[in-house]
Amino acid sequence: MEKRLMTPEDILNLSVPGSLSAAADGETLVFSLKRPSGEDGYQSRIMRFSHATGRLEQVGEGTQPKLSPDGTKVACLQGEELVVLDLAGGGEKRCGTYRRCQDLAWSPDGGKILFTFANPLPRLPQGLPELPGIVWVDRLKFKSDGEGLCDGSYRHVGYFDLE
Repeated sequence: MEKRLMTPEDILNLSVPGSLSAAADGETLVFSLKRPSGEDGYQSRIMRFSHATGRLEQVGEGTQPKLSPDGTKVACLQGEELVVLDLAGGGEKRCGTYRRCQDLAWSPDGGKILFTFANPLPRLPQGLPELPGIVWVDRLKFKSDGEGLCDGSYRHVGYFDLE
């Protein structure tokens, strides 16, 4: 292959894997595959790789895939919506929308999906005027969520019962 400089078009064709989840027996792997889409967006697909067959296939759209303990389902996020993809039948179950949902995990029996989400405070602290485009920063809260500017929300653990 001939060496050449990378162009903007090349960057638009890059795909970046992430968020891996493997079956207990090591035979199946699911992961997200993210690539640029449009001017400012990204498209993220959920991919499944079978070690036994060497087959790679797209099983849905989303991020943060987690394979169920029995390997028949994948929990993932589509935006802020929690979704379960059925790998055998190809259907999906929409489980609700949760603000800044992340850290998906299955219960050992595969009947529940656990996750963390942000629960916002209903209003600003007393005495602060609401101004469009202005963010009030309390230095004690800056980066206290480990993600950047704390928006006054608190992380909670939630679960969705599939049964």
